[in-house]
Amino acid sequence: MKKILVFLLTSVLMGCAALTPSRQMLSVTSNVPDAVILVNGENIGFGSGKTEVKRNSTVNIMAIKDGYYPAIRTIGKHNNIGAILDAAVCGFGLIIFAIPWCVSAFAAPGAWSLDDTDVSVFMIPNTQTATATNISK
Repeated sequence: MKKILVFLLTSVLMGCAALTPSRQMLSVTSNVPDAVILVNGENIGFGSGKTEVKRNSTVNIMAIKDGYYPAIRTIGKHNNIGAILDAAVCGFGLIIFAIPWCVSAFAAPGAWSLDDTDVSVFMIPNTQTATATNISK
């Protein structure tokens, strides 16, 4: 009976951040339809793509294509409402007992969200490369 009570108390104190999935959907679109889209070094498509990424990490996005400068974006992260609510719950009563669980809830991936989940990258033509290619033909 004590184990069940401890489990239930722990679950309540952990809050919703501990129950949120550790991955989040990310969508990337480029202005160049056949540009290679890389997210954290992984090819997710040409011109656009979707993938799931860890919500508690920064995400590096790159779009590349011959004749264009690479487009590079970095998406950061922030504490989401789940983490804020968890902190508020920890602030009321049982604070000495709750501190370890509050800390672990903030450390949980679900306490974070990406700053942007629908990303557009704009690629600029590299006229020097295009000119050099045309001259060599």
